[in-house]
Amino acid sequence: LLSWFFYRYSNSNFIWITFAVLTVLTIVSTLFFHYFYPKWIKSEAFRSMIGAKFYWGIYQVDSNANSWSFAYGGHCCTRRRACQYQGGISQETGRPDGFGEWIDDAGNGESLIGYWRNGVPMAPFRSTVRKSGDVFNAAVLMYYHATDDTFKKNKSKPTNILPARMGIASVECSVQGAFYKHVPEVRLFFDEPITVKDECMESLSPSSNSHVSTTEAIKKCIPYLALDLDSFDMESSAASTDNENLKTSIIISSDDPRGVQVEGHVNEMTGRHCSPSVDKVVVQVVRTGEDGRKKRAGIGRQSIITSMQLAPAKSTYFGRSYDNDISHNNDSEEESKEKVDDDGLKDTTDLIATSIHSAKDQNDDLGPSLVESPFHLKVQDWIPVQEKEALVLIPGLANSIAKSLLCFGQFIASTKLSGRIYPVVFGWPTASVVTYRYAAAGANNTRNVAHFLQLMEGLAASGIKRVHFLSHSLGAQSLIAAFTAVDEGKKYSHVSNCFHLSPSFENDKKEEREEKENRMVCKSITLLNPDYPVNEFVNHSFACIRRVCDHITIVGDRNDAVLYYSSVVNGVCNRWKHKNPVAPANARPEQEENQRRFDYELRLGREIESLFLPNNTISSSKDSTDERLLIHNTFRSPATKQYLDIDVIDTTNLDVNLDKVRHSAYNTNPILVRDLEDIILSGRRAKSRPSLLHREGNVYSYSHVPSFVTM
Repeated sequence: LLSWFFYRYSNSNFIWITFAVLTVLTIVSTLFFHYFYPKWIKSEAFRSMIGAKFYWGIYQVDSNANSWSFAYGGHCCTRRRACQYQGGISQETGRPDGFGEWIDDAGNGESLIGYWRNGVPMAPFRSTVRKSGDVFNAAVLMYYHATDDTFKKNKSKPTNILPARMGIASVECSVQGAFYKHVPEVRLFFDEPITVKDECMESLSPSSNSHVSTTEAIKKCIPYLALDLDSFDMESSAASTDNENLKTSIIISSDDPRGVQVEGHVNEMTGRHCSPSVDKVVVQVVRTGEDGRKKRAGIGRQSIITSMQLAPAKSTYFGRSYDNDISHNNDSEEESKEKVDDDGLKDTTDLIATSIHSAKDQNDDLGPSLVESPFHLKVQDWIPVQEKEALVLIPGLANSIAKSLLCFGQFIASTKLSGRIYPVVFGWPTASVVTYRYAAAGANNTRNVAHFLQLMEGLAASGIKRVHFLSHSLGAQSLIAAFTAVDEGKKYSHVSNCFHLSPSFENDKKEEREEKENRMVCKSITLLNPDYPVNEFVNHSFACIRRVCDHITIVGDRNDAVLYYSSVVNGVCNRWKHKNPVAPANARPEQEENQRRFDYELRLGREIESLFLPNNTISSSKDSTDERLLIHNTFRSPATKQYLDIDVIDTTNLDVNLDKVRHSAYNTNPILVRDLEDIILSGRRAKSRPSLLHREGNVYSYSHVPSFVTM
């Protein structure tokens, strides 16, 4: 047929005219459906001339104090659909407000359980698309904006003279199925951020009377961070604390020299998390309830709609009016069959009720599910505590606070951390790519360290007891600078004094540290692809962070392209005698000499196999020769090397969700995400985590099958 067509019209213009018409139709339809139609639907003219109620045929089915239902669709012989909401409703606006559940029985309908604010879902919430199974999670994050940049854009030459601002953000992310282009998406809880008093360096920026202290700002934000889907009871419309105290698993550890620890408990006699005098731990098994299962947190499996009656209203479809004063009766299946009125329109009342019941059954696993837990565990002489830990992210180069929230929100939403920790983003002057050295200088200046100290003191005063740190790329310089003492003759910085010493350093002289109340515990420090000079880290900086934390992890990649260019740029800057921002004030003569010539400056996240000292070598730094900083009797360790007491994770062989530069995958690579979650939740070192294989010394790699291998 095609041969005949081309033979018949090969000598005429018909075929070219046909192709031209099809091309024009394709372009017009593409522009209409992808550009003009969406803009028209969102325009004010559409609302005033047609309106969503008429266009989609929306009318109210049922309404009461805690729920309402709507039906829509049914145009052009299509089936009418129903959506229903149950939960908190604002008395002022009549919109969803508080905890509630939304159900839509359409094929692409969305079922959502979580928190709402004036009709808009705000984190935390969990949503599922019925037909495709796509899942969205939304996490609540707190941010500390310690830079003069705007929320979405950085200045090329960064400054941080103005007081810091704080706020709460809701970050919606795709976590399963299709990943949509418009997510991650950030929504702010506050119209204006909270401006914090400049308590550390008031002379640079006098504080206004409207400014609040860091502690007060954090206390305002914590109630939003404490929202948790798993602890909400729909019947009482409040967060349920009964189920939180029922432990179904308990981690007991004895590897801390300070004593035995029971996760989530304090000792009844001492009131501390560690107890050195305990010689036994007794765990009782207690029956949860008579029905043998924990109550589901959230909306129960009760029927949302026991009966539905269409409200008398006048509905109009394409110029056709009819009264929908129809009652609903679901006593039997025979009475639930479709009925046809005088105008030939089908009575879809029973179908709507049935479809909502069906949607409820199919999506009953949305959100917290029924936990088959006939028993719970109770530890004798230990008291359960409801204390959450803080997880502080220090982002890398050229990351605005908005971008940092998107990346960190994707990580939190992909894990089970939102109910266990308070996620915090520390926004420092990250500048842009072309002003890389300005950003490095900003990470190490005293003003940035003062802002970091202010945040730590605020967390401690707000009741936070344990903190995890997560830094990416150049953010490692900002983090390590905060723990590095700048005063001559002192080992501990002001930030270090906010934390208890690591167990192996508790015997240090007390006069070396300032007296301070409400000291926190630094549970872990994880440096992701750190942009930091290797020599300076091994000889000096590692000791600064090791004194306050005994669980330090470096995640690196030997093919990291960004860190390669960083090595070249820093080498060129050293050649032209630009001062290295990381070099300490008391730099050694040979280090100053290296800065006067081109030196391919090795970066920590790329040279991950260089974190050791040569054996029987006297270092010029007393810090690096401290035996407490080294690993002893390590398996597969050459006798010529003394490895630092640190876990080094090599991601060079990972080939999932990694771009060509191989520099940022902590929030997208599932293997890395699960391992970081394990570090924060369990606190296990690399040798105890099952996903890792020990290579040599302090270096580990992931045990996984490459994507190109099939069986």
